[in-house]
Amino acid sequence: MPATACRRLASLALILGLLFIASRAVLAAEGPPLPGFHWDNIGLASSGWMRSIAADPRDENVLWAVADMGGGIVRTTNGGRSWEDCTEAAINDTHFGSFSNVFVSPSGAVFVALRGALIRTRDNGKSWQTATIHTDRDPTWIEFVASRPDTMFLSDNYGTVHRSTDGGMTWEALYQPPNTAELTTRYEYRVAGYYTRLVAMPAPTGEGLALYRNHPYYGVTMSLDEGKTWTECNTGLPHKAVLSLGAWTDDKTREVVLYALLEAKMKADGTGWTGGMYVSTDRGQTWVERNKGIFTHVPAQFLAGKLPRFNSLEVSRRTKGLAYIIGR
Repeated sequence: MPATACRRLASLALILGLLFIASRAVLAAEGPPLPGFHWDNIGLASSGWMRSIAADPRDENVLWAVADMGGGIVRTTNGGRSWEDCTEAAINDTHFGSFSNVFVSPSGAVFVALRGALIRTRDNGKSWQTATIHTDRDPTWIEFVASRPDTMFLSDNYGTVHRSTDGGMTWEALYQPPNTAELTTRYEYRVAGYYTRLVAMPAPTGEGLALYRNHPYYGVTMSLDEGKTWTECNTGLPHKAVLSLGAWTDDKTREVVLYALLEAKMKADGTGWTGGMYVSTDRGQTWVERNKGIFTHVPAQFLAGKLPRFNSLEVSRRTKGLAYIIGR
């Protein structure tokens, strides 16, 4: 890789690291102190614009990252100290070479998304298969169902929901949102989960699944028939422009905490803004604002006369109350 590309990617990794530190420190203001972080700038063994990174849930040292503009697919088994390029095999097997998102299933199967397509490997990148999915949009999220390894749900950046019951090789479109006019004008945003993200959990009765999704028009919606029909769950939210969604669940007690990250919008009277982090402890029936402390560590000059810009939300599925947000 050219030295300039190495420096550019190393700088990007450092910037993202700093944002992540700030996000965790901000959210820690509402709860017990969290231990400090130490970051090492490791860079990535790829060129192109890095789009997405995902960890193998079985081993935190195994990470996959993808890039578009010819950047390809890379994998590390030692926490990022070195990276293996898996692009050639993917191109030879699928004839695709520019990628947007990557997802790793609980069993270690890796799915890489690109414009209107999805490819899969189950042997650590040695061979790849092209899934059958009828969409011309970017897949932005895959939700895996741990209790049913062959079942998974996918959303694209228009909010269409797809389901696979054969391990991700064939997909059925279950739901298409009716209003896509504004999304067409914002199609350039292809970051994972920017438009819709799915969360699957056992249904309140204990039988079947409950699915939740976010959408910039319809807010938070819920499905109890595996994605065929949806109802809104927005009581307590100031508006419906929900950027991202996450959840913590306890399988034994069936306790659920849902998190929604909303776009910041100016109040009608001009006295401030609404949006940011909202939390529900009753499976989305009602929502409560949880923004206290978010800007404790942000210099005032960065907020003067500006609305905050929230970009991404990640919720720990193991530790109750731990969530991360990134913004600018």
